[in-house]
Amino acid sequence: MRNLINSTTYLITILIILTFIQPVFSQYQKYFIPAKWEFFSVKDKNVSFLMPRLPILIEENNQCQGKEIKNYAAYTDGIVYTVRITSKVEAPKNCFQRREFDENYFIERIQELKSNLTEGPNSAANNATNSVVTLVGPNKIIDLINDHKNNRWFEFGVYGADETKAEVKNFRSSLKIEKETTGKDIG
Repeated sequence: MRNLINSTTYLITILIILTFIQPVFSQYQKYFIPAKWEFFSVKDKNVSFLMPRLPILIEENNQCQGKEIKNYAAYTDGIVYTVRITSKVEAPKNCFQRREFDENYFIERIQELKSNLTEGPNSAANNATNSVVTLVGPNKIIDLINDHKNNRWFEFGVYGADETKAEVKNFRSSLKIEKETTGKDIG
């Protein structure tokens, strides 16, 4: 019985070591996967944007509130790049607390983000069609781009870097709205 306990303890110890050894070595430079900046497109929204690698997608649907949110995020070199697309969907008539998508959603989102960040000096601080609001915080930059005529807005977020890096500048200015999108389809 004692030999079984000792061999089980030995096996568990080996498994723990093997489990944690790979993540430790993957932090070293020679195991690092470099960023490959390229355009990715969201075909159903007719938009494309730059990302350092294939982004993950997190969807939030709140049809009773009349909005759909798609979050795309990618990580490289200690920096997280995010694109959030908030757009209108038809609210079903059977919702108890139904709300139509309108310009107030954009204003509420700006206020929500402003509580944690400060407004950048180059912001077009109005909420007019196609206005851009830039919010800046410690190692955070968020650009909100209002596309009111298409009932949506975009948020380009950079976490972990300042706006002086060339990659950050290219990412923040990469939004393309076109009928025939270019780049890899995120799907």
